[in-house]
Amino acid sequence: MGTFEERWDRLAFPRSVVRFLRKVDIDPSIILSKVEHGIEATVIFDL
Repeated sequence: MGTFEERWDRLAFPRSVVRFLRKVDIDPSIILSKVEHGIEATVIFDL
């Protein structure tokens, strides 16, 4: 599975975005599963 950062790195997010997502505690596996189903990862920013 890898560390938190390694999992986000697979999505090629900038480090600043990774730090923000870690601060708000969003699990990358949730986003990875959405991306794999064709949903853009940017939907998480529509909060």
